[in-house]
Amino acid sequence: MLATAELYNSGGREHQEYIDTNQGWQIKSSVIGSNLRVYYPNTYLGEEWDTYANLALEFYLLAAQDSMEVKN
Repeated sequence: MLATAELYNSGGREHQEYIDTNQGWQIKSSVIGSNLRVYYPNTYLGEEWDTYANLALEFYLLAAQDSMEVKN
């Protein structure tokens, strides 16, 4: 996912591929979070996964930005 963002930023990937990767990540990360909650119900693994998944998504969106102002 993160490699796709970097390649998109450098012109190595098409915009649609960037969008598809973003949507795929959101779906897959939701499934993983759900599975963690089902298999480990009395832990914080689901919430910890959500935190990681959201940070990874933010980094993904940021990596595709051209502007250093936005990145800073």
